[in-house]
Amino acid sequence: MLEAVLDTDNINTGLQATSSITNAVGYVSSPAPLPTPQFQVPVTTAQNNITTGLNNVQGLIDPHLKTPYVQQWNVTLEKQAKHMVFDAAYIGNHGVGLLRQIDYNQVAVFQPAYFTDFGNAYHNGILSLNAGHGFNPSYNPAISGSVQLPFFATLPGGGLLTNSTVSGDILSQQIGNLAQLYQQNSFFPSNNPNFSYFPNPNALYSSELTNFSQSTYDALQLQVSRRTAGGIQFQASYVFARGFTDTSVERGLDALLNNAQPSIEKARDPGDITHAFKLNHYIPIPAGKGHWFNPKGVNWLVSDWALSGFVTIQTGAPVSILSARGTLNRAARSGQNTVNSTDTQSQLDAISGLFMTGNGPYFISPSVIGPNGTGAAADGQAPFSGQVFSNPGYGTVGSLQRRTLSGPNFSNYDMSVLRNIKITERLGVQFRADFYNLFNHPNFFAGNQNINSVTFGKITSMLYTPDGVGPRIIQFGLRARF
Repeated sequence: MLEAVLDTDNINTGLQATSSITNAVGYVSSPAPLPTPQFQVPVTTAQNNITTGLNNVQGLIDPHLKTPYVQQWNVTLEKQAKHMVFDAAYIGNHGVGLLRQIDYNQVAVFQPAYFTDFGNAYHNGILSLNAGHGFNPSYNPAISGSVQLPFFATLPGGGLLTNSTVSGDILSQQIGNLAQLYQQNSFFPSNNPNFSYFPNPNALYSSELTNFSQSTYDALQLQVSRRTAGGIQFQASYVFARGFTDTSVERGLDALLNNAQPSIEKARDPGDITHAFKLNHYIPIPAGKGHWFNPKGVNWLVSDWALSGFVTIQTGAPVSILSARGTLNRAARSGQNTVNSTDTQSQLDAISGLFMTGNGPYFISPSVIGPNGTGAAADGQAPFSGQVFSNPGYGTVGSLQRRTLSGPNFSNYDMSVLRNIKITERLGVQFRADFYNLFNHPNFFAGNQNINSVTFGKITSMLYTPDGVGPRIIQFGLRARF
């Protein structure tokens, strides 16, 4: 929490001004006059507005900010039968007052004149594209259906609609992104000197760190364990869990995508694992003194060996399908903007997971990926055969819930072979050989989740365990015990 408060304070640019003396050129025989610089105290926010290039930002801290806390509860039933211990437990928790930022200076894209003209400019551009003239959002009386753009006509240079950056934002329907571009370059209507694309025209954003977010976790945990007279030990557990939250980072420094729709933030927790099976074991090898396999002469070599291991099999981590476009808010606030899809959840589940192809592994079925590797046809083009995802339109955000799918499953087996050698009453040596990922089973990391990327859905890297293991690692060790 202290780090989040510090970061919020550090991003606050505050009020600043520079006083300089220009053309101070002279000679030693005739030095230039150096008048005392004129300083203004205090400086106003308007003098620090975003048109100066300072990108004036305001990091605010709720004066009533509290330390977040978690409520926890559990119920456990335990029974011993046939030399085994069985546990069944319900585990739950609820995170209260988690940290989150709210940007009170969110782009105001629904101002009628701007919003209407943006839609008409997009419409003009599509008509121009279909007429074979390329995407041109400007009014063209020679094209049937093209309409005039009175708002853009009052902007400097008519809004520079044929500029590649401007026309690109219109083609991709990024109305929020274009609004920021216009604000930072002072593209305001000549007939309305008080117009602003932001509620506060003198700041890029004004975010407050506050206790906004919540989280919930519910899990059924089943466990069985046993230790035999021969020294064999094992413990196995299965967990079915569901976790939800309306924040995706621990420090809460990400702002809401849309202040008017805070409910779209709620989704599966980024660390949510639905199904998880784990097993650990310790098995003494029945050889040597006291066992049926006790070869004479080499008893010392085969005695006191054991096998231990840890098995993990679990479903994949949550995956979002993203457009990351500034179709409502500006692009810097739209990293978690999702996509539209008419498929049901079961249909979406069927196209996610792990798909091995001649072109490498995928976590999204190649059947719904276009010929160029993207998950959606190019802007202004008809959907390709099999397309199930599309970018949101201007003034909207993606309808698909965040983190609604799961990546590839994870499975791993770590095994150790060890031997305890007793030298004296107090001194002993343990030899062990550790095999991390014994079967060298590849686990994959769900990569690019943006449908507009040419590597969408493609797996390009392995998933490593928390202790840094990917491909099989063999390690030998010798430890003295005294």
